[in-house]
Amino acid sequence: MKTILLALAATTAITSAAIAGNPAPVELPAIAPVAAAVTDWSGPYVGGLVSLNSGSMDYYDDGELTVYPMNDSDFMYGVFAGYQRQMGSFVVGGEVAYQMGEFSFPDYPEDHIDNFLDLKARLGFAAGSALIYATGGYTMGNYSENTGDVVDYTIDLTGFNVGAGVDFKIGERLFVGAEYLYRETSGVYNEDSDYEGDFQTQSIQIRAGLQF
Repeated sequence: MKTILLALAATTAITSAAIAGNPAPVELPAIAPVAAAVTDWSGPYVGGLVSLNSGSMDYYDDGELTVYPMNDSDFMYGVFAGYQRQMGSFVVGGEVAYQMGEFSFPDYPEDHIDNFLDLKARLGFAAGSALIYATGGYTMGNYSENTGDVVDYTIDLTGFNVGAGVDFKIGERLFVGAEYLYRETSGVYNEDSDYEGDFQTQSIQIRAGLQF
């Protein structure tokens, strides 16, 4: 008990002396906040894609409109290449993508879109290892009817595209991502007639590529 009382007395004396002397406050070392690392997306890139497509065609026959739904489970495959420049967290760039397949109609499998060529501008925001972006531009394509091994006719399609997507960097060069793209294209069946097809198509793409 005597020992405890002596310890309390010593603590009280030290505290009183510190208060009376008004010592300078103890300064703790400042800890700088650690900024989240932002992936660098600048430079050229190339890759491959697979897309799931759906849509419809507005068919005009001498001014009379008929709407034909297209398959909602047709796959197309392709490649893409582009260049981006990063400024802080913002990323701008351009891309060209080509995909091919047979995007057809449930009731008319011999009629189909054979390919798309998309020229796109991109505007994105880098967040950690992700790049979230909007895209839009010009689309060209080809539509044909094949009965057996014979191509009955082909139609050149032109129009626009708009969409959005996200890429994720894996390591320094590899990235994977997904993109939604909406296209409106049209073409004339015969330049000497009033037969015209207007296509509204949607594409969900899974993509993988390399940045250089």
